[in-house]
Amino acid sequence: MGRLIGTMLSGWVFQVWGFAACLWVSFLFLAMTTLISFGLPNNQAEPLRG
Repeated sequence: MGRLIGTMLSGWVFQVWGFAACLWVSFLFLAMTTLISFGLPNNQAEPLRG
């Protein structure tokens, strides 16, 4: 779903505001994803023992 919505959103942004706006929107989503990922739990798996 993310790829579909992202493709449609970027096409709409490009048509309305142009290519530079597409890059800015992409940067904003990347920044939000980075901030959200810092809030994820840090579960470190134990090494496999054979």
